[in-house]
Amino acid sequence: MYMCALLMREPLPDEARLQDICVSKKHDLGSVRGFVRAVEATLSIREGGVLWLGVPCSTFVWMSRSTYRRTAASPFGRLSNKTVVEANMLLLRSILLGLLATTRRVYICFEQPLSSTLRHIPHMNLLSGACGAQWSHISTCRISI
Repeated sequence: MYMCALLMREPLPDEARLQDICVSKKHDLGSVRGFVRAVEATLSIREGGVLWLGVPCSTFVWMSRSTYRRTAASPFGRLSNKTVVEANMLLLRSILLGLLATTRRVYICFEQPLSSTLRHIPHMNLLSGACGAQWSHISTCRISI
């Protein structure tokens, strides 16, 4: 799970925090310890900051629909598949972090490809309803510091 909590205050590089399982296993959102660390990191973001969440997209994109069986009618996919169950758990934990962030007036972003079925997950609608979020697509993003 990739989660980057960016605090949009100057100077950005000094205030950005990276929670990434590729950096350290203690950042594993799938473990209780990793989830607690992610909650702590989310709580450390200042009002007006950004919580950027990158849920692994492999089970949510169109290319894997025949394997993982995610559709608008069945957004949680093939629950007999361990990869799908893990992806669902990471997503639900990410949604909880998003809800926590919005209560603190922190902006949230879920990074997903255009073909993702993530928007069909009912809990995503709960999150977007709680904070008045809308689905947007960014084709190119450049941040200059």
